[in-house]
Amino acid sequence: MAKRSPLYIGYIRVSTEEQVHKGFSPEVQQERIEQYVQHQCHDDTYELVFYRDLGYTGKYGIRQYPELFPKIRPGLSDAVDRMTAEAEERPVHIVCLGGSRLERKPLLAELLWDQIFIPLGIRVHSVDEGGELDSSPTGQLTRRVSSASSATVPAYTSRRVKQAHDYRASKGYLHCVPPYGWKRLPKDDNQRWHDIGPVPEEYEVLLEMKEKALGGWGTWRIAKWLGQQGIEAPRNSQKWYPQTVADLLRNPIQAGHFRHRDEVLEGRHLDRRFWDIHTTEELTRVLTQRHRASKRGITLGAFLLAGVLTCGYCGSALSSTYDSKSGNRYYKCTNMTSAPADYHVSISKIATDLETAIEEDLRRVLDTSELHQITEKQIDEVSETKTAELASQNKYLKRRLRDLGEDLAAAISRNRRGELGEVALASVQEHLEAQIEQIQHRSQEIEQRLTSITANSIRLQRAKQAAKSFDTIWDTMDTEERRGLLQTLIEDVVVTREGQGIRLHIRYHFLPEATCFVPHGMGTPKGSDLTRRELETLLLYSRGLTCTQIAQRFNVSLSTPRQHLYTVRKKLGVNTNKEAVEAAWDTIQQMRPYLKLSGRRRSKPDSHTLLSSTELELLCCFAEGLSYDYACQKLGISKSAAYSRAVNARRKLEVDSNDAAISTANELGLL
Repeated sequence: MAKRSPLYIGYIRVSTEEQVHKGFSPEVQQERIEQYVQHQCHDDTYELVFYRDLGYTGKYGIRQYPELFPKIRPGLSDAVDRMTAEAEERPVHIVCLGGSRLERKPLLAELLWDQIFIPLGIRVHSVDEGGELDSSPTGQLTRRVSSASSATVPAYTSRRVKQAHDYRASKGYLHCVPPYGWKRLPKDDNQRWHDIGPVPEEYEVLLEMKEKALGGWGTWRIAKWLGQQGIEAPRNSQKWYPQTVADLLRNPIQAGHFRHRDEVLEGRHLDRRFWDIHTTEELTRVLTQRHRASKRGITLGAFLLAGVLTCGYCGSALSSTYDSKSGNRYYKCTNMTSAPADYHVSISKIATDLETAIEEDLRRVLDTSELHQITEKQIDEVSETKTAELASQNKYLKRRLRDLGEDLAAAISRNRRGELGEVALASVQEHLEAQIEQIQHRSQEIEQRLTSITANSIRLQRAKQAAKSFDTIWDTMDTEERRGLLQTLIEDVVVTREGQGIRLHIRYHFLPEATCFVPHGMGTPKGSDLTRRELETLLLYSRGLTCTQIAQRFNVSLSTPRQHLYTVRKKLGVNTNKEAVEAAWDTIQQMRPYLKLSGRRRSKPDSHTLLSSTELELLCCFAEGLSYDYACQKLGISKSAAYSRAVNARRKLEVDSNDAAISTANELGLL
């Protein structure tokens, strides 16, 4: 039987794109392996096959040992299968560019040589080393030392990089790419690292973002406003996202500090900071409060006190609900686990009543001279006292938490020694874990209070500015901005039941606590049982519109508004529509921000403008002289959708052409 020609297996591995540019591309490796094999075999016949692993690091193993390698290199695994099958029939050689291409992990090197190469007589060639690798004990020892050294290089490099970052941070230098608003400054002759300085245009944007966030704007609203203003988004981002806005506002770099290894350190750019660290803490508190409110299912939007009210029986935040039938908004406690259910059934109140009571007390606080007499020095003194007190409490809680953990560990040890039964252990464990959970919750509250106290001086300045022209400011604010002002002044409002009403315990940030009583039925105007569509019909009727015009506004039949007016007169006990408007006028004024004057009714209250955002954008495109085709491409909508939006805009504005719609929208200040 004729002897078969030897088999040469060329193994090619490229792990990163950087290696391709350094001369380790697959094409270069294949060409050099082919030249090496031709030189070794001269004119003899041979068979050369290639196996590749592109994008796999040297840490990966082979599938022949799955218990040792969770991640494998398929190309090397296939090459091992081929070598195992061919080794008994003909000579087998494996050729690679260098030993690092074949293996870098010591365990993999030991398995390949001891379990596969040496037992099967497979010869290993390295092109860079110029020939066959030594399989003697001396050669194996040399390779193992080299492999172990290569394995320690990444860990050593990583450790040196961390040490360099720590040293740079200790000197107040930033070791990463500067965020939005900052840039690297040229180094001086005696300067080792780059310092950072502000970018003027981006600095103004960040200041505007800060004012809007402290004024009650959410991150979604700020991101949308930035996009509408045409402000360019940060690097590596095509547009503004809410998370981007939150990250920039909470970044301590804006306050002259930077975060390193979960610590906030003072930077060398402190004298060039945008605002102080207390402002960053206040921004973090405001954004976190909004985020927690949304995660707990508390609806924001139309609810002025969302996330501020707390149940006095169970300590949970009051949820906000909306009754679509009556049009009323409610604050109520839905927690039925920590206290008897009858208490929580009572903690339910029409939102208008509570908001009116809080607003009246807020006016009282802002009108008194007590607020204006407070100085920042007094705020700092009180803050230091409260901080020391809370820090002492937190220290005691941590010590108590450590003692409870030791008691729990001791109980488990006694159970293992047979000194404590399973039933007793379960009882002790349940009791200790309940105490641990309670202490952890209290410790978290104290840490939040500590963060809140540090920003009292900022809140005091905003409160004094609001007190100068509170009536004017309050009337021009929307619900979100009003809620932001309330959160600047009020830390918490505890709601409890008292007789035939609700007692509110208002805790201000830097003022004494106040209480007020809200009786049942207080502030409930006549006509509060009317639906929102009935109130909308009454409002349009009060403006002189006929039933035909109202039906056209809402795209309904003529009998619908007539039926609404008849139902309203019956509910209010009046004979004419004019008397119905006068009787329900207070309710109409309270619900005015949530009443629509055209289109179909929304299922939830909101403060949308007359035109939707898409309709406004379409009118802007028409104002720029764009046709329907170019407007569709710019907005990313279909042509039928554009026609529909244009028709809706003309109908809402009561005009017959797009040019007239643009003119009317400009007069109303919508464009």
